[in-house]
Amino acid sequence: MSRDGSVETWPVPIKQLEGLPSTIAERILASFPVFPSCVRLPPERSSLFKKQAPRYVCWDEDHLLVLDVRGHAYYPVEVLFRNIIAWEYGVNLLVAWIQVFYGTEELLLQMNTVGLDLFDDLLTRLKAVGPARGNAAPSMVDISFLKSDDYKYFTYGSELLKEVGADSFFYHPRALADHSGFIRSHFLSYLFLKNERNIILLSANLTLRNRWSTPDYSIIRHFIPRHQGETMIITVPSEKSGIGFITLSVGNRLVYRCPYHRSYQETVEAFRVSCTGSENMVR
Repeated sequence: MSRDGSVETWPVPIKQLEGLPSTIAERILASFPVFPSCVRLPPERSSLFKKQAPRYVCWDEDHLLVLDVRGHAYYPVEVLFRNIIAWEYGVNLLVAWIQVFYGTEELLLQMNTVGLDLFDDLLTRLKAVGPARGNAAPSMVDISFLKSDDYKYFTYGSELLKEVGADSFFYHPRALADHSGFIRSHFLSYLFLKNERNIILLSANLTLRNRWSTPDYSIIRHFIPRHQGETMIITVPSEKSGIGFITLSVGNRLVYRCPYHRSYQETVEAFRVSCTGSENMVR
């Protein structure tokens, strides 16, 4: 059954999946249980690197199984939900992703947002088991007090956020194009939430179509330090550009960056110190 021409789903045994060679299906069934939920991602959306092979995503109560099929060979990755130590879910224009971290490995799934609702059950299961072994992200309802006219950088001391054990920092870089040379204004607002082990970055589009009054939030990064060397780094803006970046890094790997103006450096710096506990991380 095709939902949007790019994402297909079959809540049926693997051997009944359309497009999966029967010889492969038999070998898969010999190694894996029958999954009640299976979604097929097309080649052009199967991964960040645009693999040519279709990808099958299957899950049940305990397992997440991803199959890349190439010709008469298949390449499975099986993950137990209880072994997932962190996960991310995000939306960038028409592309959404789910990324899970288990041990030292990670798994990235990309899909068209038109068919994203097919993964609601998977997201529900992820929220039930984690992330970070039960340290779940705050409910979207908990930040519904934010207003569309909050166009400046400031810290929130909201009782609602304190209830979820998170310090917070919210800002809306209303028109950074005036300062940075960006082609267009920056229409996304960001909300950082931080508790003992989590740094959560939420985003909402503040164009006329999506206001805080009708929230369209997405968790674009859920960053959970898993070992020494995973830190939040803030780069200091130069006088020339006036623009700095809040940067989440894992060792030498960039996780996410979003811009801010130098006139709000002190506020951003205070939040960075609250996240890292160090005053020596500015670069």
